[in-house]
Amino acid sequence: MPPAAEAPDDLAQHLSQATVRDMQALLTPQAYAPLLRAFFDDTPTLLSLSEALVMGQGEEVKRRAHRMKGAAQVLGLCGLADLAQALEAQADTLTPARGTQAAQGLQQTWQRSLALCRSQGFIP
Repeated sequence: MPPAAEAPDDLAQHLSQATVRDMQALLTPQAYAPLLRAFFDDTPTLLSLSEALVMGQGEEVKRRAHRMKGAAQVLGLCGLADLAQALEAQADTLTPARGTQAAQGLQQTWQRSLALCRSQGFIP
């Protein structure tokens, strides 16, 4: 059975088609795919940002979210980039409860972005 079609709004919320096309044109799809794989294989970055959120470590959240934002923007992962930008901006005001919620949201967005990249054939 073929995979279900992705809702256009969901796709646009998580992936910038224009950026993905530009990256694939610049690098070729075969060169772009390993960059996406490397990003998603870097689970220590996800885990360390999540931990900093839960622990309420504002400066660490800012630093890690900023790095994630930059990498996600370049790769066309607009949902993750937007979330990382919001986390960076809110880092000084996170409470443990909000940090835990933010970490869960980050992990869900990460997983959804990965699933969309796979369903679109960007990652084999």
